[in-house]
Amino acid sequence: FISKDPFRYEGTSFSLGAGNQEQFTSSFRHAQKLSDKFAYKITAQYRTSRDFELDPNDPDHAARLDSYITPIRSAVTGEPQDFVVPDYDQRTYGFTGTLVFKPNENTTLTAVGGFGAYEGIFRTSLGEGYAGSGRPFAQLRLNSGGLFAQAYWAKGNSKDGEVALYSSGITSINISDQLETQLQYNFPWEDKPFELTIGGDFRSVWIDTQNTTHGRFEEEDDYSILGLYAQGTYKISEQWKTIGALRFDSFSALDETTIAPRLGVVYQPDPTNTFRLTWNKAFGAPTSLNLFGDTQLADTGSFLIYLLNGVEELTFDQGNGYNFITQSYTPNGDIPLTPLYGLVTSGLQMSGTFPQTLIDYLFSLTPTILGTTNAVPTSTPLSRAPLELSESDMFEFGYKGIIGSKWAITTDIYYSRRQNLLSGALPISPFLIYPTAGNDIGAAVASATDPAVLAGFGLSPDALAGIYNGVITDIFTDDMGAPSALGILSADNSPTTAGTYDFAYLNYDELDYWGVDLGLEYFVNNDLTLFGNVSWLSQNYWEELTLNKSDLTAPLSLNTPDTRIKFGFNKYADKGWFYNAAARATTDWESVNGSAFTGPVDGYFVVDAGVGYAFDKIRIGITATNLFDEKYRPIFAAPDVRRLILAKAIVEL
Repeated sequence: FISKDPFRYEGTSFSLGAGNQEQFTSSFRHAQKLSDKFAYKITAQYRTSRDFELDPNDPDHAARLDSYITPIRSAVTGEPQDFVVPDYDQRTYGFTGTLVFKPNENTTLTAVGGFGAYEGIFRTSLGEGYAGSGRPFAQLRLNSGGLFAQAYWAKGNSKDGEVALYSSGITSINISDQLETQLQYNFPWEDKPFELTIGGDFRSVWIDTQNTTHGRFEEEDDYSILGLYAQGTYKISEQWKTIGALRFDSFSALDETTIAPRLGVVYQPDPTNTFRLTWNKAFGAPTSLNLFGDTQLADTGSFLIYLLNGVEELTFDQGNGYNFITQSYTPNGDIPLTPLYGLVTSGLQMSGTFPQTLIDYLFSLTPTILGTTNAVPTSTPLSRAPLELSESDMFEFGYKGIIGSKWAITTDIYYSRRQNLLSGALPISPFLIYPTAGNDIGAAVASATDPAVLAGFGLSPDALAGIYNGVITDIFTDDMGAPSALGILSADNSPTTAGTYDFAYLNYDELDYWGVDLGLEYFVNNDLTLFGNVSWLSQNYWEELTLNKSDLTAPLSLNTPDTRIKFGFNKYADKGWFYNAAARATTDWESVNGSAFTGPVDGYFVVDAGVGYAFDKIRIGITATNLFDEKYRPIFAAPDVRRLILAKAIVEL
């Protein structure tokens, strides 16, 4: 963020604020010019609050709370950690120091360094967790004429015991270094109809999760991105100009390169009205978690929920079926009849249904009970090629203008076509059922037993087979008589230390949609404005969207309402009273955001307002978000958002 220049804005200022939900906010800034060439600035901030909480009386929230595992244990040592689950207290703090050197009017060298930290709950498509780590950073940037250059470094420092995912009950470690550099030069051809900008940027990331988040890919998770670009503007006439750009990127993690063009035409009939028509192609890279994630997400007691990586092809060719009865992997998940026979026989012994002599005879038959009962997947397993770069084409027509010195209007109409869009973490493993288990064990028993021996106990092979059939059928079906899921088909890439219900990120094939953004502002006078805007999407949810390079489908959501409306007014003031109010409304929509936040979201209508007074050196104000305390959820199963009130004072010394 480029903040206030200490040469132009000297002095000291601070702010204090407090509100409900245990809000407290404070900030400090001091800037001073040491000479005509040197100036410095120091900023600091500290904020606390309490997040909105899940309601244990709400079914969606109760299910989430029940999925949390306590105590949180170290992913390294297995020892219990000191975590509150869930912890709704939040704290943000940090400081920044800036030193600016201006050797001449055209050159500025700026050095920035600091530290920032967040402690509190976080939410991802994988569920909620707690983060409590800091991040040091440093930057050096140069502006000189048409030249801009910078180098930036930041360190992620999430050590063991500072970050955890509640659903897995284990800590997460992410110690990373990120280095970025940019170089750009602008050729302003004075008195020429053509301008050219060229540049390049480079990002390199080194990651160490100590075999937690990235698991088996710990030694393969460093990556870099190199980009080069050029943009030219050609002025055809006083009213018309064209813009063209070309960008080249190389992504080391996927061993891919891309070329992204951009073309535009701008028509400006007068200084207050501008029309534009543009086309832009862009590419997006998966994150390190998308590519290298290899970690346990939850432990249900019967099996693990596991996140698989995105750099490998995920297949189910080996038929790694894990069944809960034997608690082991078998080919395709088929269950040998021998342990099922032993299970029923032991049960009959414990119940005292048969005399011990008959039980001894039945146990003696155990080696002759051969064969298996076949597993049937409840759905098609989602095999997947390695993740690819996402690609989008955006066509846009826009207008921005001022009419009659009172009305400001902005209009954007766009069409977006997207390919290989990345999904949230989706389940790829099917559960396994055993619809013929009862019949299979019954047939094996009838074939193995001696009718003459059973006759001495008043039984026949068919009668005994019916008993075994009934017991196994009761175990393998639910109360409605439907087959119960008693196994999982795990991917070939899954760890085999325990049964895993696998999740993975996938690429969707292709989708497209239209959108319209309209904005209107009316200037009553120099201080008071009225405004309204609306955003509309032709489609925001696809119930069945084809997954890339397959015939399989999965739902996808843009995770935003198809219609959003906002309107209100702002009264500005350098001195005296200032105030504002706005109403926000959305339509209902469907959220698809991993296992934790997928489901219907109700639309809402809320009102925000604020009022304050500006003195010479002091500004005081109070703001209310969701003024009338309407309960709404910004995404499925998230906590209800309620009213927030914050009173704040800003003092300049």
